[in-house]
Amino acid sequence: IGQQNDEATFPLRQHCAANVVGKRRQFAELEQEFKAWNAQINLVSRTDADNLTERHILHSLGIAKVVQFPAGSAVLDVGTGGGLPGLPLAILFPEVKFHLVDSIGKKIKAVQFMAGALGLSNVTATQTRAEQVRHWLRAFGQTTAAGVP
Repeated sequence: IGQQNDEATFPLRQHCAANVVGKRRQFAELEQEFKAWNAQINLVSRTDADNLTERHILHSLGIAKVVQFPAGSAVLDVGTGGGLPGLPLAILFPEVKFHLVDSIGKKIKAVQFMAGALGLSNVTATQTRAEQVRHWLRAFGQTTAAGVP
C-alpha cells in the first residue's frame, strides 16, 4: 500500500502488508478511481488527495488491527462520504458485506461507481441520512464511521 514510509504510519503499514498480499492492484485502482472522482466532486480536500494512502486508506484499515470481521458478517458504514472506511475494508475483507450510507447523493454515486470498477460485489451503497438507519442497526454485526482528523 503506497510508497511512502514515514514513521507515523510504519506500524500500520507493517500490519497491513501481511493482509494485502494479492490485493495491491485493487488498492492502487482505488487510489486512482478516488483521485479521479475527487477532482470532480471533492470527496476529500485537494491536499488530502495528495496523501490519500497515508491519510485515508491506511487510516481506514487501522480498524483491522483491533477488529476482525467474521466471514459472512455485515458491516454498516455510516457517513461514508467518498467510501471511507468502507471501500478499503471491503477490499481487505472480501467475505464480509459492507453497506455504505451517506446523505449526499453525488458521493454515493461515486462510491457505487468505484465499487463496481473495483469488482467489489460485497459493497452496496445507499443515499440516506444517518438518523434514518437506526432501524437497520440490528441487521449489521458492526457499524463504522470515519473520524475526521
